[in-house]
Amino acid sequence: MCLETAVSLTIKADIKADVVVDLLHEIIAALTVTVEEVQYILDNPVGYALTIDGVVVALDAVAAIVAALVYVSSTSLGNI
Repeated sequence: MCLETAVSLTIKADIKADVVVDLLHEIIAALTVTVEEVQYILDNPVGYALTIDGVVVALDAVAAIVAALVYVSSTSLGNI
């Protein structure tokens, strides 16, 4: 495909530049937030996953909570 054909196809697509620019701004904003959150997780891998209201919860405590929830849900489903 030659450049002239590509340009004519682009013009025939009837795309409004301001709509595309607005969409690109939204994409950039979403990616900026995502990169910041990923960077925070990379900087604080355990603190991010195991923090409740600023208090770091030990991994064994989280495991105990999850085990208790699994036990309660499985026993209550067994009684139905």
